[in-house]
Amino acid sequence: MSIGALSTAIQGLNVAQRQLETIALNVANASTPGYTRKSLLQSTTAIDGVGVGVQTGQLQRTLNKSLQADLWRQGSRAASADVGESYLTRIQQLFGTPDSEQSFAATISKLKSGFVALSSDPSSGVKQSEIVGYAQTVVGKFNSMSRNIQNLRSNAESQILDEVSQLNTLAQNIADANVAIVSAYNRGDNPVELLDQRDLYVQELSKHMNITTFMSGDGCMVVQSAQGAVIADITAKEFSFAPSPMTYSAFYPTSANGILLNGVDITAQVTSGSVGKLFELRDTTLPAAQAMIDESAHKMALRFEAQGVTLFTNAAGNVPTDVVANYVGFSALMVVNPAVIADPSLLKDGTGGGPVLNANDNSNILKVIDFTFGDFADAAQTAHAGFRTTNLGPNGDITIDLPGSGNILNFANSLIAKQAQQYSLIKGEKDYEVAYHDTLSKKYQDETGVSIDGEMTTMITIQKSYSASARTITAVTEMFDALLRAIN
Repeated sequence: MSIGALSTAIQGLNVAQRQLETIALNVANASTPGYTRKSLLQSTTAIDGVGVGVQTGQLQRTLNKSLQADLWRQGSRAASADVGESYLTRIQQLFGTPDSEQSFAATISKLKSGFVALSSDPSSGVKQSEIVGYAQTVVGKFNSMSRNIQNLRSNAESQILDEVSQLNTLAQNIADANVAIVSAYNRGDNPVELLDQRDLYVQELSKHMNITTFMSGDGCMVVQSAQGAVIADITAKEFSFAPSPMTYSAFYPTSANGILLNGVDITAQVTSGSVGKLFELRDTTLPAAQAMIDESAHKMALRFEAQGVTLFTNAAGNVPTDVVANYVGFSALMVVNPAVIADPSLLKDGTGGGPVLNANDNSNILKVIDFTFGDFADAAQTAHAGFRTTNLGPNGDITIDLPGSGNILNFANSLIAKQAQQYSLIKGEKDYEVAYHDTLSKKYQDETGVSIDGEMTTMITIQKSYSASARTITAVTEMFDALLRAIN
């Protein structure tokens, strides 16, 4: 019986020692990214159905797989919203706010005020020249906005290229980890640290794009795209992306490239994460912004032309016809009519080649004020040709949520308000998605990470167990010593 007690006590010491080593491992890695708390598997040793001690097994990870999957998905959404908010901030800065003196709507308003001032003194060369200056400011604003929108599209492409490099690195890291894990299992080892590292790589990958995963029987984690294209198993598949020149006429997939996985275009599968948002910005959000300002610029030019004062044209001195394909990018190409720059008196006399009007004749100027800037095309209150809101852009697939009727100033202000609304929405989305991700991350860390206080509490309990086993060994030793002395 004493020998059994001694054996049990020695087993207890061994178990306590392994537990203390596990606690030391946990504490040492408490701040290691991706580390999960380790615990020691234990089982009861029995003889003839009677428990005679405890033996230890392998380390096991503290893991909530369902919460982990939620965290990975939310990481993708949060990264997507963060990128979106970054770009929408810059778009809003381009368009300005409705009350800003620097917005393109404000420059159009100043142009109208210039015509109002000219109407009281139609032959004033100074006021005519002021209008040319206001018109050049309007053109400069449209040109700048269009140029900056295309710059943002180019920036998105540069970021996609950087992201692809990171995707390839992460895919290779996952594949390498899979190889090491499968090899460890085949040797009978317990690769808990490699499992933590692999999960960390997958978590990081999920921030770049939406993914799915499943486990194969040998311990390999297969990482896939949303529709099942394998990204990594024991080998890493290669992502690739070739940037394209970003102009107002470039669109995917005809003249802008997508992201390839082993040579296959998977752009349509990448709908979340930073990569998914960058493609959405390049192919949808920014082209829609370009379409909005093209529509505004073109209809303004048409309405001036309709009143006999062609103030805005392309470089050839023409106003494109009212066919979408003909005025894609017009805001980037528009200029003040070279004929008006050469002879500002055409603002009074008209650009149609008619006779020079009387010095006090302001009829053309009043038509511009009343009808170019007004709600109707003429005194009979004929409706203007409406602003297009569908079938816009180089591919004819862009729809904008703006009113199709009204005057040019109202349309410009509606456009600015729309951008402000989109920014407000994406900012709210980002705040929510990031906050929810932080909540899930904290919950995951609380469940799977290391609590120093918890480890210290466990250590005290184990130390008590260790002391109890040590006292048992001492008692059994003393008993044997006494027995030997009695025999001798």
